[in-house]
Amino acid sequence: MPHRFYGVSEPNLTVLFTEINKIRGLCLKKFHFKVSLLIASLWLSLISGVLAAGNAPDEPLVMTSGDGRFELYSDTNLDPKEAHAFLLTVQNAWNWLLETQQWVNPTLLDGQPVQLRLLDDDNAPSGGSGRGFTIALKRLYTLPDLTKGTVAHELNHVQDRRQTGNGVVPGFITEGRGLTNGFWYRYSLGLPPQPYDHALARSIANFTPEQMSDVVHRMQRGDVHDANDPKANARLEFGGAWFVEYLRTTFNGHGFPDVQPRLASVISEVHNGIPFEDAFKKVFGVEFSRVQDAFIAFVTNTEGTHRVKSMIWEGLIGKENRN
Repeated sequence: MPHRFYGVSEPNLTVLFTEINKIRGLCLKKFHFKVSLLIASLWLSLISGVLAAGNAPDEPLVMTSGDGRFELYSDTNLDPKEAHAFLLTVQNAWNWLLETQQWVNPTLLDGQPVQLRLLDDDNAPSGGSGRGFTIALKRLYTLPDLTKGTVAHELNHVQDRRQTGNGVVPGFITEGRGLTNGFWYRYSLGLPPQPYDHALARSIANFTPEQMSDVVHRMQRGDVHDANDPKANARLEFGGAWFVEYLRTTFNGHGFPDVQPRLASVISEVHNGIPFEDAFKKVFGVEFSRVQDAFIAFVTNTEGTHRVKSMIWEGLIGKENRN
């Protein structure tokens, strides 16, 4: 999902305050000490005001969770029971993620409340950043089961991005984690596969090796934004999910059943300044390039239902969803 929220890019506080200190240092060389402190303070006040303006959603605050971890905003008059029910949905998904992901530092979510936006706009895309995420209100009523997975997906992104810090984790990895964790969370609740899952499985059946090679060799963070190829984001997200499931079930004949907590550990290592490929090798014990090559060979040599054998989409290709 895009690394922008409420139209404001996520601030890089480390870089920001480094620059403030540089300005203060220059002032110390040219001005009296007290004057330099005054100038630095003015800079800090100005930038803090900009950040504060970027932090607050346009919609009014409806409700805050009892632990203060989640803030719910909406552009419509939500019934208090509806608001509480949604916050409970979020908290339940968060508790599941805490148990299954085994993040090195889950308390990062407590540093700044997660801002949840429910919008009365059917076209509002689900997505967000390290600050929070947005969901169209209509989804709660028309796609309640799928929305539970979406909440887990987006919470996964929030925590991963806070874990990543200034490091870079490829977008197809973060989207792959989000999509597969959203599915597994729904599965843990006993919910049936959704039409979305069937569509994803059909896409996997039709992906070409060239398309998947493009996906798994794109090492930048975030989504693809290519106006000339509107399906590029779907390929990145779906291909990323397929890659994560391949890594869980198939790589080297047995896969890594604990792929999700391992990937969470990789992300924490990236936060510590280790490049993604080095962090991956440290946690998985194998070169990332070897997994990329093996995955493309797998895509090349399989088709149809064999592409999702033992994966979460097994049995969904070629079958109509009756739910």
